[in-house]
Amino acid sequence: MVRIHSSNENDAVQMADVFARLRKITRSGISVMVTHHNNKKSNNTEQYGQDMRGSSDILASVDCHISIKRDRNSNSLTITQSKIRLAQELAPIEVRVNSGEEVTFEYTGQLEVQTSVRTRLRSSVVDVLGIHVELNKKDLAGLIEEKYSKVNLKTLRSVLDMMISEELINERAGKGKEKLYALRGKKETPKA
Repeated sequence: MVRIHSSNENDAVQMADVFARLRKITRSGISVMVTHHNNKKSNNTEQYGQDMRGSSDILASVDCHISIKRDRNSNSLTITQSKIRLAQELAPIEVRVNSGEEVTFEYTGQLEVQTSVRTRLRSSVVDVLGIHVELNKKDLAGLIEEKYSKVNLKTLRSVLDMMISEELINERAGKGKEKLYALRGKKETPKA
């Protein structure tokens, strides 16, 4: 990705402009595949997209994100589809890299899907907003904790931002600095 632009990859506005230009290409029927790196110190196996280097707008802009992690000990690659906008998400797979005279790839099977904290939280947001028309972050967190499990507010904010960028939920201003969230397409009722 660094080779196709001169923008600051940590700046959401600049990255949005880069991806707006790439979308012009895709609208003409051409598929675009961009390769990018994770943070060097990243070892979190559950948050593939969140480990990506640069602005979160990079992940928000793509239709599909595939993460490839190498296990040096077993000479294998784990391929995980961590985001897909227009189709069903596939389970992770493992591929062994065999080297000799020729390098070959051997499919070794589908891996057990481990649901990440963010994926579970995202599902909880959908469930709670499906029952309640519109909630602020504090009330949403409280209801999720009542029904499911403890919520980290920073992680919740990150999940809400991702869901807004994917156009799954709407955000609007409430009283003061309050933000209100509702499922996209669900009739919103302003609070009095």
